[in-house]
Amino acid sequence: SSDEEMVQGEVFDEDNIDDLEEFDNSSLDDRQREANRLISSTILTSFENSITLLDISWVGDRCIVTVDSESDNDDDASEQAANSIGDISRRLIDVFNDPDVDAKLDITNRYEILVSTRGFDGRLVTPKEFTAWKGFDVEVQTDKAYPKNKGKDKVYLGRLVEKTDDAVRLNVKGRISKIPLNFVLGVKLPKAKVEKGDGGNVFADKSQSRRRKR
Repeated sequence: SSDEEMVQGEVFDEDNIDDLEEFDNSSLDDRQREANRLISSTILTSFENSITLLDISWVGDRCIVTVDSESDNDDDASEQAANSIGDISRRLIDVFNDPDVDAKLDITNRYEILVSTRGFDGRLVTPKEFTAWKGFDVEVQTDKAYPKNKGKDKVYLGRLVEKTDDAVRLNVKGRISKIPLNFVLGVKLPKAKVEKGDGGNVFADKSQSRRRKR
């Protein structure tokens, strides 16, 4: 909401993990500062020489992680970063769900972790993008000619199972739905509603980023 205060993180030097300690994080609490260090070290060690951590922002009950690719070509960088978002999101969730880390920080119960990249508009087009986003929520826009649509354009929301040569398969409330490609107008990730100034489009694996409280 407009009343929420955005607390911007810092831009980190990917060549030196110790740089994180030098930034002024006085506006963050101890839990957020420790989470920042974990996020930075995880991206540096797990995606070395391929992904750069640009920013970490804490907005209400969301942690927004902005990344970019190391590619010198802007188009290649955007595609590479977009293809890596799913892997980054899953890796961060694994780190914060580690029993020792969870007992200390309790991040996944308190915050929704979102990973963003500059320039990626959320549309899935290439095979790599569909592979990277398996298991994530997607929106499939379909043509009104699709028999189930009864003459109207319709958008189906579900968890992406796979894209084959002839169909997109979604998990919709536990049931597998097969949508023929000749009726598919486009597939994209749902946009998260974030405050002005977040620096890019943000997408989340909401099925994994927050667990039910015990």
